Amino acid sequence: MDKKNRPAQELPNDPATENENIIQDLLLANPDAMFLIDLRGNILAVNEALASLFGKTPAGMVGTCIFSYLPVHIAEKAKTIQDAVARTGEVHVFETEWNKRYFSGRMCPVFNEKGEVFRIAVLMADISPMKKVEHALRESEAHYRKLVENISDVIFSIDTEGIITYISPVIDKLHGYKPSELIGQSFKCFIHPPDLPELWSNFQNTLRGIPCPSEFRIQMKSGELRWVRTSDLPMVEGTKVSGLQGVLTDIQERKLSHDALRESEEKFRTLSESTRSAILIHQDDRWVCANPAAEQISGYTREELYNMNFWDIVHPDWKNGTIPFGKARQRGEQLSPNHFELMIVTKYSEHKWLDMTGDTIIFRGRPASIVTAFDITERKNTETKLKETLENLRKAIHITIQVMSLAVESRDPFTAGHQKRTSDLARTIATEMGLTEDKIDAIRMAGLIHDIGKLSIPSEILSKPTILFPVEYEILKTHAKSGYDILKCIESPWPLAEIVYQHHERINGSGYPRKLKGIGILIEARIIAVADVVEAMSTHRPYRPAMNLDIAIEEIEKNSGILYDPDVVNACMKVFREKGYTFK
Repeated sequence: MDKKNRPAQELPNDPATENENIIQDLLLANPDAMFLIDLRGNILAVNEALASLFGKTPAGMVGTCIFSYLPVHIAEKAKTIQDAVARTGEVHVFETEWNKRYFSGRMCPVFNEKGEVFRIAVLMADISPMKKVEHALRESEAHYRKLVENISDVIFSIDTEGIITYISPVIDKLHGYKPSELIGQSFKCFIHPPDLPELWSNFQNTLRGIPCPSEFRIQMKSGELRWVRTSDLPMVEGTKVSGLQGVLTDIQERKLSHDALRESEEKFRTLSESTRSAILIHQDDRWVCANPAAEQISGYTREELYNMNFWDIVHPDWKNGTIPFGKARQRGEQLSPNHFELMIVTKYSEHKWLDMTGDTIIFRGRPASIVTAFDITERKNTETKLKETLENLRKAIHITIQVMSLAVESRDPFTAGHQKRTSDLARTIATEMGLTEDKIDAIRMAGLIHDIGKLSIPSEILSKPTILFPVEYEILKTHAKSGYDILKCIESPWPLAEIVYQHHERINGSGYPRKLKGIGILIEARIIAVADVVEAMSTHRPYRPAMNLDIAIEEIEKNSGILYDPDVVNACMKVFREKGYTFK
């Protein structure tokens, strides 16, 4: 029953009850969420606006505790505010976020006839739209502040008398001044005197509404002069111009580069006209610049080249690889390699090899490729002949080494096949270690003749069926030096003589004939040393029977790092134990 229809005799005389009834009437009329609670948080009255927030009806919420509807952290905050209102009897204002919405609230005390707080009325207004606007404004303000403070150009404002009223912090980084050192000062104090008259005239014109961009020199805090450019507009407040605001751009590098560019262009023109290297610029599928050397190498005149593109002169075998490459460069992409070789077809159908260096540049405001080319046709022809000569030399050396190997075995029939087996094992170890093809070839060849020096050893020592006497052993040890003397004058792509000289050296210096140590011994010799020991121990000799291969492997494993290179030993053990290598 509302107040209007309540019988007169039912109106209470208790002031506190009357206050409570008035608040309940306000609940029904208030469009914002509103409710009345006792000091324990029990809901005494609630309006539709609040009940709808929780998906309830007012009748369904009366008699329940308001805190039961709230998340724990909000409920705890609300209890704290409620206790403060009950204790102080003062209105408390608060804001809270709940269910992705923002609310502004007021907790108001309701007093009984004794002046004690015995009820609390709570009004909550949804301020989510306002919060969104505030958030957007803060973001916008922060964004523009960051933009102004971090932009590479200087933002400034000046009043009508030329007094600086604002200047962005980047002025410190560019010109050495703190903003506080400039604000309140006349800009004329920082201008190079010869540039001031024109700048002041442009300043006055801009105030009259005639923008005049200016280029002038300012004096930095260090005393150095630096070129800058301003673009500014008048600031209008109502109908009155209060000053101007604008952007100050550092153009020192641009100004200094003008003279340097002109000088550079002249030097480039002189260089390109006099050099023997072809220099060309390619843009939009056409040559757009060429020097006299390009004409000489290609056979085409500049005018003819300017009507052609790069791929018109490339040999057909090279077009598939160079067309995508060249087009990408014209789009401004930085590609690798910058240096390459290719073949062209000249105007007179000659095939020429060019050594070319290409790079991406900006020419007349757009991406282009600049190419420098040397005619290396003669060098290429020489290289081809040299390769053929080297191949023939390799074949000749191979035949010579086979003959030498057979000669050694003819002197020492008991070790027939030793050099060949040692060579094959050494080659396998080198391959396992990942050595280059050139080193592997050297090891294979040196292995075939590593005992060539035995040609100088008396046959009775070589074939003696018993252990050698010390003096005989000393004679036998000379075969390493003798092998070197035999091979040192032979032209070869590999250090065969030195490998043979070192194949009995040991990494701890106990070998012979020079007692070399560690890396002072060629890797090829270190590999042959291991292969030589394993093969010799596992095959028959006149003075002893063949040993078990496992004993030979144990020998090199035991002396790894002492007599033999550890990497070589590991590779040797791997080819036998894991790869299943066997002597042929």
